[in-house]
Amino acid sequence: MLAAVAAVAVGCGSAGQNDTPGGDDSAPTESTDSEPGKAPSSAIDPSPDPDRLALERAEVPWLLSQIRAAELTYMEIHGTFLGASVAPRPDSSLDATPADWGDPVDWEDLGWTPPAPVRGDYQVAIREGDFDALGHSDVDDDERIAVYRATSTTDPERLTNGATY
Repeated sequence: MLAAVAAVAVGCGSAGQNDTPGGDDSAPTESTDSEPGKAPSSAIDPSPDPDRLALERAEVPWLLSQIRAAELTYMEIHGTFLGASVAPRPDSSLDATPADWGDPVDWEDLGWTPPAPVRGDYQVAIREGDFDALGHSDVDDDERIAVYRATSTTDPERLTNGATY
């Protein structure tokens, strides 16, 4: 039955052509210039979907906006900005897999944690009268790191080119 449905779906072959005892139970394939038994080269696209990558990378500026707001609030309350170490993992461990945040004390002192596991890593460096909140990601696993920065006076901005995820 499955072979008959598959034959109709691809518009070739006859019903039941592959359901003989000991025969190949796989669905028939379209005629292509590829080798028999192989998928046509047009059916295999090894490049990642840029829309998916852009969506996953968008985590970084979104979370940096929250970190920036937490820093500004901290400054209002304490009269200073607070640095925070790289979390939840170093750049060398970045990949497309979301990582649990853990319990970094300096981030708890800042009063900010992400709402879910994250694909990027984040840190806050203090400089003269300001801070640099940095976010990095490598959601396409190509070992090229996308870098974003926010400060007390600037919203998150991408520092690397748009093709780096």
